Amino acid sequence: MTKNWDDYWQEGHLTSLSADYKGNYGGEFLQLWQHYIGQLKQSFTMLDLATGNGAIPFLVREYLPTDVTGKIVGVDKALVRECHECGQVEVRIQGNTEITALPFSDSSFDYITSQFGFEYAAVQPALIESFRVLKTGGRMFLVIHHQDSVIVKRNLSTKKFIESPLLNAVEDALIQLIQSIGILRTPEDVHKIRKDLKCENLRKRFFSILKQLWEQDEQNYLETGISPAVDFLFKQGLFWTVDKKEAFVSKLFSGLRLHAERLGELIEAAMDLKQVNDLTLCVQNANHKVVQVKTVETTQESKLLAWFVIFEK
Repeated sequence: MTKNWDDYWQEGHLTSLSADYKGNYGGEFLQLWQHYIGQLKQSFTMLDLATGNGAIPFLVREYLPTDVTGKIVGVDKALVRECHECGQVEVRIQGNTEITALPFSDSSFDYITSQFGFEYAAVQPALIESFRVLKTGGRMFLVIHHQDSVIVKRNLSTKKFIESPLLNAVEDALIQLIQSIGILRTPEDVHKIRKDLKCENLRKRFFSILKQLWEQDEQNYLETGISPAVDFLFKQGLFWTVDKKEAFVSKLFSGLRLHAERLGELIEAAMDLKQVNDLTLCVQNANHKVVQVKTVETTQESKLLAWFVIFEK
């Protein structure tokens, strides 16, 4: 995983699918985890791999039966928002931790979990290391990106949109317009610039390209937040310096490109049936048990969301 995930987690996102979940996981994923959360034993120990900012640990804590206590450690390679919270369930989140080299003793945990994270690592070394720290009889629960899921398909679409030449044209046209407008200090300056033929032509060109982008893919146009950002720039930022406006535009579009990089990693990490079969074969060859392999699907229309596997040491 690239370092741009550091910035993503430091922004405070709880899951890797922030466009779908403003807080923690809900819907089919919540239902999936709730079923197993209700089966956790008293005084359990759990390790959540590639935890991000702790979506699964905090989900477990929220839905755990009130008479069950436990300890959860979440680890991630990225620089996540680390924390240590005590209570009915002790939760500790730590970053800068490779799941192929876990800093824990053998047989330390009753359970290992991961949602949309395990598959980003070198899978076979991560599997060996996970079983090392899992207790005999302990179980590993993994939610893994499915190559044919609606999640992957949508992210392919978003990545394509961000990498569109038309988006680059929007950025270039906006910078040209900002530079042509120059510094505005008073309402009189605004009135004067509206009568400037060059600026007016650049303004029309910019909004024409922006409209083409919207017509090309309305859903991704709305989800990437370009329109609100432009509105903010020409309202709240109208009297900013040229440098400040250019910095705002640069941050907006560089952020979108970093997002496309993260989507590319997600798409590359997603597993097909052969890869999942290879994963289960590794488990069996190490004399561990494959308890379950299934797909997670939407309750309506039965659209693919992910793989779900359970292994036992």
